[in-house]
Amino acid sequence: GSEREHRPPEKPPRPPRPHLSDRSFRRKKDSVESHPTWVDDTRIDADDIVEKIMQSQDFTDGSNTEDSNLRLFVSRDGSTTLSGIQLANRVSSGVYEPVVIESH
Repeated sequence: GSEREHRPPEKPPRPPRPHLSDRSFRRKKDSVESHPTWVDDTRIDADDIVEKIMQSQDFTDGSNTEDSNLRLFVSRDGSTTLSGIQLANRVSSGVYEPVVIESH
């Protein structure tokens, strides 16, 4: 009696946990694939957003031509900061280096 129970059976039992999670995962995936519209609706297309922003901005506005004094600085350890005039003294001390973005 008890000896037989301890011996491994000829047919290996199905591993319950991976099999179940595998199946539920597959079922979830199927339902996502069969209803793709809500996924697409919630997915944000970055290119579209950039395009909309570019169109909504009036870059020919004359009031925008003077420097806003907002600049991006990178320190030696890689940290960045945006700044106006208040950072000028720290820049001259060499903690932050200004990042120059060429406008083509």
